[in-house]
Amino acid sequence: MDKMKIGFCNEGGYIYALNDYNLTTNYFYPYYIFEISTKYYEDLFNNFPEKVPPYYQSLVLNDISWKLTANKLLPFHYVDGKFIQAQQRIINLLKRMDDKVIMDHPNVNDIHKYYFLKVKGGDYHIVKEYNEFALYNGKVKLQGWNYFEVFIQGFKLQGTKLKIKGMLSNPASLFLPMQVWVEENGDYFYKHEMEMKDSTYNFWNTKIKVANFKRFVYICDITKVHQIDFFGKIGEDYYKTTFRNTWNSPFDIGMGKTKILIDGYLFEQNKHCISIKKLGTVQLVKADIRDRIFHWKWDKKAYKERRKMSSKPPKKEIWLYNDANTNIENGLLQFRHDRTMQDDVLRYYIYDNEWEDIKHHFDDSEVPYLVRFGSEKHKHLFSQASKILSAYAQFNYYSPFKIEDCHKFSDKWRYELVYMQHGILHASLPWQYGNDRMNIDKVVISSTFELENMVKNYAFERDELVPSGMVRFDYIDRTQKPQNKILIAPSWRYYLIGDIRNNRWTPFPDKFVQSEFYNKYMTLFENQHLKMLLEQYDFELDFKLHPIFECYISEFHIKNDRIHLVKESVQLSQYKVCITDFSSFVFDFVYCGRPVLYFVPDYEKFKSGMHTYRELDIPLEDGFGELTIDPDELVDSLEKLLKNSCQIPEQYKKKTEEFFTYYDNHARRTYEALRDTKTKGEENEDTL
Repeated sequence: MDKMKIGFCNEGGYIYALNDYNLTTNYFYPYYIFEISTKYYEDLFNNFPEKVPPYYQSLVLNDISWKLTANKLLPFHYVDGKFIQAQQRIINLLKRMDDKVIMDHPNVNDIHKYYFLKVKGGDYHIVKEYNEFALYNGKVKLQGWNYFEVFIQGFKLQGTKLKIKGMLSNPASLFLPMQVWVEENGDYFYKHEMEMKDSTYNFWNTKIKVANFKRFVYICDITKVHQIDFFGKIGEDYYKTTFRNTWNSPFDIGMGKTKILIDGYLFEQNKHCISIKKLGTVQLVKADIRDRIFHWKWDKKAYKERRKMSSKPPKKEIWLYNDANTNIENGLLQFRHDRTMQDDVLRYYIYDNEWEDIKHHFDDSEVPYLVRFGSEKHKHLFSQASKILSAYAQFNYYSPFKIEDCHKFSDKWRYELVYMQHGILHASLPWQYGNDRMNIDKVVISSTFELENMVKNYAFERDELVPSGMVRFDYIDRTQKPQNKILIAPSWRYYLIGDIRNNRWTPFPDKFVQSEFYNKYMTLFENQHLKMLLEQYDFELDFKLHPIFECYISEFHIKNDRIHLVKESVQLSQYKVCITDFSSFVFDFVYCGRPVLYFVPDYEKFKSGMHTYRELDIPLEDGFGELTIDPDELVDSLEKLLKNSCQIPEQYKKKTEEFFTYYDNHARRTYEALRDTKTKGEENEDTL
């Protein structure tokens, strides 16, 4: 640094040895490195009171940038003033960086560049110029545009009603009034503003909001509309939009797929508009030939697959039901219920396991309606299905096709995706489950909490929510008298397990047994007060690890005869008390009306972001029972419950009793809601 010179080696590179001893694996989290790295950069910048050399600016910016993308920038486990001070330290570093360094940095995401400008502050403002709008800092122009971008995130035709889900975007969205207007049939004087809501894409390549993109839903009758133009508006000026297509759009501009045929209509995505044309018989034949030639040239294998897909709907409706290969539950249970209905619908359950491993789940009458995931029959049924009911919403769980191939086939598909859920979503994961990222038409919910949460945080519309309750709740007997048993069922931790290799999680046993999580649980199991309570009240305690952590079960050596390691499935209604952390097990006990205690031995690590998420939509501090982080605190809280005959404490009773909407007939309600959807179409303004 004294010489202010740089050495360069064109054959250099990084080699990471990722194992349970590796510093990167163990310590590259804000929990460990925020103070060290931030202090280092502060000291580095302080060597230059006037101006930090651009090279050093770039080095520090590169570090801040990758940490933002990797969700390792800020110490979220800091509270109140301490966290604000930590944020300000990063801001102070950014303030000493030149706009040009930020804007020209090759490793920084374009959206993140404008986020950094917004955070560091300056005289940033939008200026309208001759044919564009531009972002300035003072009198210096940073970037200009003459258009906005519209992401097409959904494009579905039901009858003559076209529904487009879209998002208005611009890299400088944090500085712009984001408004989208639509013009129909090229009539300039009849533009109207679309209702806009926050998009989950505001978490762009990170788990911090870094943008101000706005989503919208456009619906029209294609017998009355032949051209659709979207515009971004700033002040009184309208700017054209160009299109970008996400995976669930049937268009692919990059590959030249700008035209699709659906039910006799030609839809064309031009540079700035979408046109719609009803084709006559001769026109339809010509368009179909052009479509076949295009796909033959694009991908011959995909072309042959498309030839197997009929353009006409089947004579009978087809509904498909899915679970995950490791969890056969809501999909199968709804399948079994719906098969008893006399409604002329063909139903198939899609399984993704070796037959020998799962055949005990089925009786002989069901076998003809079971289809192996990914098989040719599955592909055929998928392209013909009108409904897919899946317990998992990710595309690879319910589709026999790859997500990267959606543009090649989705104009042939006609299904409505019903997300059955496999647990109540309470982990804060909008960047994963936001409906502007997914392809969900309906989602089954069980509570008023989900109703508000899905609309507010996950980009769902109210008419996309089916408040019938998860079908597996039909199989929980709330009236069963529980035994003197306590269940401890913690979730897994991302930072204590390796990657998936050969379809298995890679265990780090040495790292695990040194962890706070493991050692606090072992301290709990050796707690003499706990031992005395179990004996005094004649209780047994079952400890069940999350399936991902079952590789560590041999590390627990428990000497208390009343504490048991459980590998097999448990009957939740047998237990009087549940002790958990952020596992969705908690909701099963709320459904049963049983008391809950929260025990998070690594609370600060969780809050810092060392798991896959760091927050819950129902905060642990505002849950259904006391939150504890220390084994002695947990035993004290448990003692209070045991003394009170395991009754729900008064302060949690109302919340527990009022959480669920229904306590019976969830499968029937789901079926009826979906059949209503089919028969009444979109005439219902609100499914709720």
